[in-house]
Amino acid sequence: MTRRTSPSDVDDETYHFLLPYLALSPEHAPQRKYPLR
Repeated sequence: MTRRTSPSDVDDETYHFLLPYLALSPEHAPQRKYPLR
């Protein structure tokens, strides 16, 4: 089964560039329910 793409999807290169910024969160913040990607 292949996943349909969305206009908001990013490619792997862009995702790996943004990941350090997306992963920043305060220690007291609640944990994510869903993965970033």
